[in-house]
Amino acid sequence: MSAGNTDNIDWTHAPSPELEGKPTDSIQVQIAKFDEQSRRRWERLMKQVAEQEARRLAEEAAKKKAEEEARRVAKEKQKAEEVAKQRHERISRRGARPRQK
Repeated sequence: MSAGNTDNIDWTHAPSPELEGKPTDSIQVQIAKFDEQSRRRWERLMKQVAEQEARRLAEEAAKKKAEEEARRVAKEKQKAEEVAKQRHERISRRGARPRQK
């Protein structure tokens, strides 16, 4: 790998140039830069956690909605079957006795 090749650097974890420690920095400046790097990493991590939680909640909501829809369709099907059964019973009773006008 040549000295100028940056293809294998994980830029999500690399500090920004202004936070890179320099030999002339005082210990307080180095600590402040380290704290800033840590804060930025923490914020990225919390953003990922929040995105994962949002995805999980959306999936749960979609699953709940699908289950409710399945229950509604099953209830409608059961009601339609009951109506068809009642209609069949009425037709069967009419066939057993003469129709009156």
